[in-house]
Amino acid sequence: MTAPGFPLVRWGPFVRGVVDDGNPLLDLVGSARYIRNGALSGAGRLLVRPGTEVALTLMDDQGTPAEVTSVCAIIAFGDGALAVGHSTVTSKFYLYWLNDSLTDWYNLSKALQGTTSPLPVGVLWSGAGAPENVFIAEGLGVAYLAHGNAATNFKTRKFDSTAGPPATLTDFQADLRGSGLEDTYFRGVVSFQQHLWGWGYGSQAASDNDRPELLRFGQPFFAAMKQGDSFAVGHRVRSYRERVVAAIVAGSVLYVGTNYSLWPITGFGRNSWDKSRPVDDSYGFAGPFAGTAARNGWLYYWSHRGPLRVIGLNAPEPLFEGLPKATGRVVSDTKIVATFDADRDQVLFLYQDQTSGRVSRLAAFDTLKEIWLGPDGDIGLGVRSAALVQPTLAPAPAGPPTTASTTNIGSTVATANWVNGEAGPGTKTQVEYRQQGAGNWIVATQSVAAGQTSYQITGLQPATAYEWRARHTRNGQGSTYLGPVAGSQFLTTNGLAPPTAVALRFKHVGGGGPL
Repeated sequence: MTAPGFPLVRWGPFVRGVVDDGNPLLDLVGSARYIRNGALSGAGRLLVRPGTEVALTLMDDQGTPAEVTSVCAIIAFGDGALAVGHSTVTSKFYLYWLNDSLTDWYNLSKALQGTTSPLPVGVLWSGAGAPENVFIAEGLGVAYLAHGNAATNFKTRKFDSTAGPPATLTDFQADLRGSGLEDTYFRGVVSFQQHLWGWGYGSQAASDNDRPELLRFGQPFFAAMKQGDSFAVGHRVRSYRERVVAAIVAGSVLYVGTNYSLWPITGFGRNSWDKSRPVDDSYGFAGPFAGTAARNGWLYYWSHRGPLRVIGLNAPEPLFEGLPKATGRVVSDTKIVATFDADRDQVLFLYQDQTSGRVSRLAAFDTLKEIWLGPDGDIGLGVRSAALVQPTLAPAPAGPPTTASTTNIGSTVATANWVNGEAGPGTKTQVEYRQQGAGNWIVATQSVAAGQTSYQITGLQPATAYEWRARHTRNGQGSTYLGPVAGSQFLTTNGLAPPTAVALRFKHVGGGGPL
């Protein structure tokens, strides 16, 4: 679903970016960063390509795959993209490998599959009941993925498209305690000057405890991480108050923000990194996505005091003094997302309205005219060039189909009939079948339109007992099933066997001799 007049265009061009939270279960509903000309359609769906409604529906890894319930992240990767989805049904995070136009997907051997229902190339994390922020750093055909929740044992993962084929998805290992390679944990990762950086190391490591203020960096070109290659920011060791909230690259500077300080890192390698002093020792990043890089190396970010901007090693310049007072609604600044609209040279600060639950534009700053534009009202479903996408998610179907019956039974076909338990807009019916007593169900269709109450199942075997079941679905959420019940169980017919030993015989009648 898209807002009236919102063009369905190719998702791109990619600019450093990621869909942060594309689901109402996450802190900020529907926010996306660094994505232009894209829209979400329901949980787990992406609308792309001019003039069409091509929707990539990310599927889980069940025997009968179903739609994931969240799109947590997407980033440009090589000549395509990587996406991360989460399912509250399976409690898993999945990794997907998509082509550059987001109209198809790859398997681990990088073979296009020719469908719009991508299956995961691997499971990132299991036992994760709720979606979370996912950070992805990409470099030289290898992606590093970090789970934003440090309270649970979620290892950092490594997806290597240069291996094989097939590509590989493995646990990321490093020697960060001087005890040899071990599985490594980061709260977040970022790519800077062709080096991998991670923060929050030790969140679940064996005896290292939590080092919330510590950053680790890899060797050149994303090579190994070592124990001595680290920076501590803030002024207190192991201080939660000064934990790293996020790291954002702007120009030639990596800005590392704690809750109450901002530390610039410059240089081009382990022998030249410089982190001599903070540029701001009072206010850092309000939240993990509260900052964005604009043109010419400027970093715009929202602190606990309000918006600021900084360039190079200079002191931040406050912008909150010119912010219109009309923003006077209650806003949780930790949930603010900043993004840069390159087409209009505007920095957008977005937030979730705690009353309506919808994502709104708090204000926009014109970086050329240096004036505030706004505050503004509800953004709605999509913004063409800013990077906010807000899907309108309807509730789960109220109930399953009812009153099953099976008609037009032949040797290889049968028609499933039901009464709709719900036929509202966006509701579809999924029909599955199997031989009676078999283990797995076969999906006959996932897309019976709202209002339709029958579907012909094909490809059956003669003289075989089958059963079917059906459920309503909407936006990745399904009702309970109708069936199998007596009305959805049937026996296909024998069919007519073809004639055998066919011969042509002639009989001569009358005179004249044989023919």
